[in-house]
Amino acid sequence: MNLTIFSLGVDFVPSGPPMIFRISAAAELAFFAKAKKAQTASLSRDCPAVSSGPRDTRNARSSLAKIDTRSINCQIHSDSFNFINRGFKNTLVLIPGWAVDDRIFSQLNWKYNYLIPAKIDPFRLSKALSDYLDKNSIDKVSLFGYSMGGFMAKEFALSNPKKVDEVFLISIRKKYPGQQLKEIEGQLKKNKRGFLYKFYLDCFSDSDKEGKDWFKKNLLKDYVKSMGLEDLLRGLDYLGKVEISANELSQIKNLKMFHGRLDKIAPVEEAEELAGGKLDIINDAGHILFSFL
Repeated sequence: MNLTIFSLGVDFVPSGPPMIFRISAAAELAFFAKAKKAQTASLSRDCPAVSSGPRDTRNARSSLAKIDTRSINCQIHSDSFNFINRGFKNTLVLIPGWAVDDRIFSQLNWKYNYLIPAKIDPFRLSKALSDYLDKNSIDKVSLFGYSMGGFMAKEFALSNPKKVDEVFLISIRKKYPGQQLKEIEGQLKKNKRGFLYKFYLDCFSDSDKEGKDWFKKNLLKDYVKSMGLEDLLRGLDYLGKVEISANELSQIKNLKMFHGRLDKIAPVEEAEELAGGKLDIINDAGHILFSFL
């Protein structure tokens, strides 16, 4: 299992994930260049831990906005995690949804360190995360499951209750209908780029001009081009096999849910049925709602 570490705002981490030491800016830039090439290197090669040194992130919308974690991770597979030390006590595991990656969280600026799967195999995420926490002697984390990631967060929380502090479920639904998933599969095989382009724009409400404009500027073109058909279909396969019930959510302590009232992908009515009073509905938001959080 591979670990890539970024340190933001601190020079030294005395406990938790492996120790981080400060290096010069020049050395950091050289590391970024080498690490990007290392994506095509042997999977047996390890990434060195690296810190960028102190930075003032108080006025930044998010640490992720300045760092493309994909270009710094040496092993891109489901057992690889990026730990971003933002100078906080607690760690939040950010689990992306279908057809997006960690960059979807770039507008998120919560007071946690971030732990992000470098690439998700949804069928393996729960075990991979549990093994990672054991290996790095991390007792507890909080979970942030967005859309498809909500199913994975729910699974991990129920299977590993002693390892979980808080659970945040964003834009989830009880289950995706099989016929809908088959139709999406067919559209992807016929015209992947055309389907994705419309899908991404449908994820935003008309009221969320800020979020949609940011997405169009920073992610839309690359997402439409780079999302692999095999990964998309595997995600659909996973969505066809999972569901969330109100009874399951009632067993999770410290649960909080967020949902956009104008969500076209996951109807808010399903979230209301699941929540049991633990739901925060954002009136002007759609499926992608991070500009409101």
